[in-house]
Amino acid sequence: KILHARVKNRYAKSEASMLSPARSLHVKRVALLRALASLLRQSSVRFSGHSVSSEDSEDNATRPSLRSSPPPLIPKLKQNAVLQALASTVNELDHPFFMGRSITDPLAPVTRDKRMKYLMARDAGIKAAEYVIQQWPELFPSKGEVSPDIRPTRHVKQDSGEAALQRLIAQRSTDQALKVFDKFEKRGRKVSLETRNNLLELLSYAGVGNDVGVTNRSKFVEHQQSLNDSNDLEFIPINLAAVKKLSPIQASVDENQILVLSKSENHEHLKLKLPRKVWSLSNDAEMLFESMTERSGRTYDAIMLGLFKYKSYDRMFKLYFTMHKEGFQPSVSTYNYLLMALDHSDNSAAWEIAMELVKKMGSHPVVLPDTTTFNMLLKLSKRTGGSSRETAAAVFQEMLHVGLEPNLTTFMRLLQAYMYNNDPSVIIEIVDYLEQHPQLLRLESYFDLFFFEAAINVANHCGKSDIGARLVEMASKDCWHLVGDIDKFLSPYLVVVSWEKDIQTLMLTYRWLVSKYYRPKDWIYATIFQACAEAKRAECVVELWDDFKKFDVQLGSNQVVGRMHDVLGTITITDDMQCHRRVAEESWRMLLAKRILPDRRIIGGMVQVCARAKHYQKAWYYYAQFESYGYQPSSSALQCLLNCYAADKSNGHEVLETLRTMVESGHNKPSNYEQTCSDFGISVDFWDQVEATLKGVVLLCNKTVILYVWLILCANEVVT
Repeated sequence: KILHARVKNRYAKSEASMLSPARSLHVKRVALLRALASLLRQSSVRFSGHSVSSEDSEDNATRPSLRSSPPPLIPKLKQNAVLQALASTVNELDHPFFMGRSITDPLAPVTRDKRMKYLMARDAGIKAAEYVIQQWPELFPSKGEVSPDIRPTRHVKQDSGEAALQRLIAQRSTDQALKVFDKFEKRGRKVSLETRNNLLELLSYAGVGNDVGVTNRSKFVEHQQSLNDSNDLEFIPINLAAVKKLSPIQASVDENQILVLSKSENHEHLKLKLPRKVWSLSNDAEMLFESMTERSGRTYDAIMLGLFKYKSYDRMFKLYFTMHKEGFQPSVSTYNYLLMALDHSDNSAAWEIAMELVKKMGSHPVVLPDTTTFNMLLKLSKRTGGSSRETAAAVFQEMLHVGLEPNLTTFMRLLQAYMYNNDPSVIIEIVDYLEQHPQLLRLESYFDLFFFEAAINVANHCGKSDIGARLVEMASKDCWHLVGDIDKFLSPYLVVVSWEKDIQTLMLTYRWLVSKYYRPKDWIYATIFQACAEAKRAECVVELWDDFKKFDVQLGSNQVVGRMHDVLGTITITDDMQCHRRVAEESWRMLLAKRILPDRRIIGGMVQVCARAKHYQKAWYYYAQFESYGYQPSSSALQCLLNCYAADKSNGHEVLETLRTMVESGHNKPSNYEQTCSDFGISVDFWDQVEATLKGVVLLCNKTVILYVWLILCANEVVT
């Protein structure tokens, strides 16, 4: 309507009235296209990001190709309309993510090692991508081009003054916040104490200005106590100037791995050490703290947070005493950090110092403890020695007395204190308490993930499968997200169930766990096979081995196959031997594929399985493997061959060869020797005749060796 109105007003009366009807229609079309070009030119900044020149529009107005419909305009969307549309297609998780893992997210890393490898791989991938982009920018011609902004421009109100500094601190912009604060200092502008404390907390936690190096405490040398007693390892700071000259890929390697040479003569070897930031007295947080003439308790809390993070415990306690001299009382979080620092230290008087801290909490103004405070006291109760059980019980009772509700970490610390005195009796009371208070089964801290693992280990230690079953039932009630490592939780449970020697209960538990939650490792299968062998129940071998292959369990040693042959050794000839022979041969091929040497028990088991399946040629092939791998032939394997031949009653020649082999191998005479000889018409003196022949051969060999040595000695005398 707008276009037609413009055409009518501009051209209908002046030009169109003086032209022919055809020419008048053409002029109207030209005017319509010009008006359309004008509208597109006005809206081009908003929708397409570029404008159309007037010359081009006039030239294009006469082209017939422009008679086609113009491109559609982009409609104006509501704010966050696309995000709302995408959010409607995503279902909420049953449990929130914690430490990168959720029970409903099968792709998230499960164990701590895999989670750490995942994070390291992600960081390495980012560095590698940045290096490729910097070295070969021509491969990414579109990088840096920004798509046109179709959103309407809005005026954003910029913060000014101290509000801008507070906004930068809230956004964790350390560098920008420092620049703004330095400008305020140069201009003599006053900054409030609250803002200074917030900036100090940010600088302390970020560690701006700290040194980067390696200390003498490392998990690689924990087994060498002498390294911890003295400063055997030299502190080596990283040469950042040299690192910056390297490529990003080389720099990432040098920043994450450092070779440190021990100065001790007893440890003349290289050790892999990991660098970390070390608290420096000249960092930005210390400089800001020293420049603050006005301080409060929050000021000390802010800097002590960074001291705890970067393990500067001595400096932390010095500031704590200075804080009390100036009349400030730390917060409950700072007291918790002090207790954690005591736990990390090697001070023999850690429990006494912890009690002094608790007394200071009761001074004016009183600081009320929280659950973390009592959890740390329970952990420090092990420092009391033989009385850790009584001390932990008193701390737990005090916690309930003040009205605090325990969490899973509390029960884990209580278990550890009791087990320090080798007393697992408290596990029954803890399980009863949790069953009566199911609201406590929630995730509050990182250490809650280790309760179920600690509890099942205690149940395994005391051999109580009923406690393990109650723990598994508790976790199966929509609480699997509370289990940190499912493998470390369910593996001990299967072990303690296998000790009951009830194969039916064991297999029912195994099938229930494997069908829903769990994939056992090879040593768990070895434990189940051992239980089946002790109970002489071979009917489960085929099912277990098929699961072993289906789940692609990594075979780490020959223990699984050896325990499986212990089970197969209990079967009789009347059983389904063909399935057992298939399982045995598949396990043999798997051992060879993994380049794992079979032991004497496995080779003997292969001989017995093939003999019972009446594959005698295969049985003698596996019997030859005794000599190939350097083992003494097994008497049970030859006895099984002899029994199988005797059962057929049609292999007299093979029976003779088997008896001869038994004599040559030095085995004792079998118990059914006389019956076998009578069944196959063999002389009873056959065994003695073969033994006499072997003794004669041995005597002749000995005489030949003596004669050979005598000739050598004579030749040496003649030469001399």
